[in-house]
Amino acid sequence: MKKRLEEAQRQQRLEQENRRLRDENYYLQSELQEERSFTERLTDGIGRMLDFLEEHLPERLRPLLEKARELLPDPEIGQQQEQQQHQRGMGGMEL
Repeated sequence: MKKRLEEAQRQQRLEQENRRLRDENYYLQSELQEERSFTERLTDGIGRMLDFLEEHLPERLRPLLEKARELLPDPEIGQQQEQQQHQRGMGGMEL
């Protein structure tokens, strides 16, 4: 009887920890999505600003714009990395 009680308590602690970890995981995923959304909007805005400057800056300053564009992340690479992380994150999370 004592062993059953200890096992039940152990099982309950594991279930509580599992619930806590699931909640924390959900929170972290939502924060990550929010951060990615912000970063994507910011990068898009910078790209549009560089397009505007390219149309209005003198020709001699255009090489600076190209250098600035090189600093921006490639959106396709970012999407591929995001998909890979999502696939890795989902693997092994199921009970």
